[in-house]
Amino acid sequence: MEQDSTPRKDLVRIDDQSLNSSPIPKQEVLDEDSYTEALSEIIKRDFFPSLLTLEAQHDYVDAWNTNNPELIKEATRKLTELTTPTAKTPATPKTATVVRGEWDTPISSSGTDRR
Repeated sequence: MEQDSTPRKDLVRIDDQSLNSSPIPKQEVLDEDSYTEALSEIIKRDFFPSLLTLEAQHDYVDAWNTNNPELIKEATRKLTELTTPTAKTPATPKTATVVRGEWDTPISSSGTDRR
């Protein structure tokens, strides 16, 4: 006789609270423009971290070219804010320790390439 692997309903306990509370946070569906804009900001932040400073420098030069004191003041503030070290961004980076990972190409002990 075959045993049914499906649990019987009387043996499964279901709490009303567990049905109402979801571990997944509420998600917002974005339109295409909002999604691509947010994704672009993430890519700029993660893959091109110096881009923000370069844009601030560009704005600073443009402000000087306009001779507008308000634009110059705002561009100077923005550039100073980005280039001033804070607790998050120390003035001098710590010496990086080289750690070999499994993705690194192994170095031959004899110094020759064996193929």
